[in-house]
Amino acid sequence: FNELAEFLAHEQQFFARNRQFVWLDCQHLNGTECYCDEEGASALQRMIADYSPQGIHFIDSGNYHYVTKFWTDKLTTPFALLVFDHHPDMQPPLFEHILSCGSWVKDVLDTNANCKKVIIAGASDRLLQEVPKEYGDRIHFYSESSLDQEAGWKAFARYRRKQDAYPPSY
Repeated sequence: FNELAEFLAHEQQFFARNRQFVWLDCQHLNGTECYCDEEGASALQRMIADYSPQGIHFIDSGNYHYVTKFWTDKLTTPFALLVFDHHPDMQPPLFEHILSCGSWVKDVLDTNANCKKVIIAGASDRLLQEVPKEYGDRIHFYSESSLDQEAGWKAFARYRRKQDAYPPSY
């Protein structure tokens, strides 16, 4: 019931009625809810193959955040990934060759040479402590607690989009 309610809520949004809006319905795919197995990954990659990674992609609930990995895999130039989430999504996968809503950011960093930095804004301080230190200079955080303070938002707002100018972690 909750998934249907979310689906209907997205479908009724103003942007969904725009003629330039493309709706890709993936409900029929197997192996994609929360965890994405190889079959589900192949099916999703085939579905988005003819679409540009440019633009805004609304990706349902947190159970499907990992679809962002497939869009970033299509990028051919260096980029920084900005993630707004209460979770850093940097957990090792529970099963080999399974992508999940909790591991996709780690997978992007591990497999996409064009991803030079990941900036995570809003993640829990406790969960950020669990991120492996080996990612050091490739990942920056604006923790949930830092964004509860004006100074944290000001630091975040100063971020400049230059190839080598990335914000400090807070």
